[in-house]
Amino acid sequence: MAGPWFAVVTNNSDWQQLDAIWISDGTTDCRGRVEIRIEMENGND
Repeated sequence: MAGPWFAVVTNNSDWQQLDAIWISDGTTDCRGRVEIRIEMENGND
C-alpha cells in the first residue's frame, strides 16, 4: 500500500524563507531573502 507522498502542515505563515543572500544594484549591497509560497489548486485540468 502506498502511503502519503507528502504532508501539508499549516503554520499560519504565507511565506517560508529558503535562504538569505547578498544582492546588489551596482551601487548598494544588501542582504536579501529567498522565499517560497505554495498553494494547492482546486480544479480539474
